Amino acid sequence: MEKKKADATLCLLVGGDYATYIHSFEALGIEKRQIEDELILSDADKEYGYFVDDVRVEFAIGVMYGCDSRIADYFRKLSDCVILFEKNISQAKAYNELFRSCETDWVCILQPNVFVKRHWLTDLIFYAENIAKTGAVSISDYLSECKFLPMLCTEDELTINVFIPDSNTLDPRGITLFARQNLYFVGAFTEESDLRGCEIQHWQLRALNVGLTNYYIPTHNCLISSTSPVRECDAMEKSIKEMKKKRNYYIPL
Repeated sequence: MEKKKADATLCLLVGGDYATYIHSFEALGIEKRQIEDELILSDADKEYGYFVDDVRVEFAIGVMYGCDSRIADYFRKLSDCVILFEKNISQAKAYNELFRSCETDWVCILQPNVFVKRHWLTDLIFYAENIAKTGAVSISDYLSECKFLPMLCTEDELTINVFIPDSNTLDPRGITLFARQNLYFVGAFTEESDLRGCEIQHWQLRALNVGLTNYYIPTHNCLISSTSPVRECDAMEKSIKEMKKKRNYYIPL
C-alpha cells in the first residue's frame, strides 16, 4: 500500500545543549497517532505518523558537530532523516542539505527557546495557503515595529489583515514557514561567508524582491526566550543590491 505524504516538514538545526533543544521541541504539541485511511482493512495495515493538531508532519534534523550525542539518539527515534554534519559546515549549507530532503508542500524552520500556543502550525498554513504571494510567515513575540495591513486572498477578492514588519524580514529566532515551491522561485539560502548568521533574512529579502510578502499572523503570539540578539549584517544590503543589478535573486538549491 502506498504511503500518504505528510503535509509539512519540520526542519531543525541542533547546535546546543540537550535540555534546551528537547524542552522547547517537546512543547510544540507533536503527537504520534494512527493515520486514518478508509483503505485500512486490518491492524497489520495500520500506519502511524506524527501530527501537530491535524497537520501530519515529517522531520528533517541536522545535528551540528560537537553536539551532545543524546540529541542525535533522541531524534533518530522520530525520523530517518537525521544528518550529522562535519565540523566546518556553515549553518546555511546545513539548512540547504535539510531542504533537499523535503518532499512536503510546506517547510517549517524550528528554533530552540520558542514556545507557542496550540494550533500554531494549522494557523500558519491557513494564512500561507489563503494569502496570495506569501513569502515567509511567522509568529511574533513583539509587534511594535509592524504595520497591520490587508493582503489579498488567493481565490476571492477578499482581504486578510496581517502584521508586516517595517524591515520586511521576520525575526530569525522564531518559527518560519514557507511553501516548498518557494525554494524553486527564490532558491537556497546563501552560503556566502560574510552573510553567515543572516541567511534567513537574506532569503526573505530575495523573496520580497521577486514579489512575495513576509508577515506575522495576527491570531498567535509566542515567547522567544533566547537572549541572543538578531545579528546586524551590513553585507546583506550590499548583496541584495548586487543581485538587483543582475536582475537575479535566485540561488540554486
